[in-house]
Amino acid sequence: SSLRRDPRLLGWFDFSEHTGRTRILTIRSTAMSPIASDGAVVAAESSTDRFGRIDRAMNFGRIGSRVRVNVPGRHRGLTMNCWVRISSLDRWYNSLFLTDGHEQREPHWQIMDDGRVFFSVKLPSDRIRDARQRQPVFYSPPIWDETFSGRWTMLSVTYDIDQRQVTHYQDGKITSRQEIPVDDLADWIEIGPASISNWSEPMYFTNPEFVLRHLNGSMDEFAIYSDALSSDEVMNLFRVGTPNEH
Repeated sequence: SSLRRDPRLLGWFDFSEHTGRTRILTIRSTAMSPIASDGAVVAAESSTDRFGRIDRAMNFGRIGSRVRVNVPGRHRGLTMNCWVRISSLDRWYNSLFLTDGHEQREPHWQIMDDGRVFFSVKLPSDRIRDARQRQPVFYSPPIWDETFSGRWTMLSVTYDIDQRQVTHYQDGKITSRQEIPVDDLADWIEIGPASISNWSEPMYFTNPEFVLRHLNGSMDEFAIYSDALSSDEVMNLFRVGTPNEH
């Protein structure tokens, strides 16, 4: 697929191509920038994908389940995109993609228990002027409630440094677009060691309600780009990937 040859693509995790329960493959791109490592599957189990194919997606309902990845380099923007089937949002935070800890210039992407999607990039320490500014958070409107339990949906988020915007999408459509205040803007993105669908290293926090973040549901594909895709490009990802087109 030409989408998988996009020079901005850092990693395309296709959960149907894992071997056993220990590894999944990263679909490598032609990107000149550093690309993601293969993903190491921890405790997650195979499940049916959005096309109804058995053992072609990953279920993260088990406590501790996650996919460990490493994304090196500095990036002038960011897009994350995934297909998810949520069973419930029974935790305060429900992870889509979290870096280890939450260091400067690192992104966190997760779903709150009220159905809002949470995205943030931690600011460099020398830029922080007050406690609020440590972690500017950009929320979408609620995108999930119990009536959507078990349905597949595509979620996307972009961080556009040049345009100073964070945009949330569901099924290719914009759910919110927010301006990033100049004082809250990171000059580049760093990721490093991270986890899909969990938080592996919450640093100094010990409160289980805060640190327990595995996604109670399944995921079928996860992609990450080193730039903010346009709204047309995100819609194209949805059109190509939706089961209605197959």
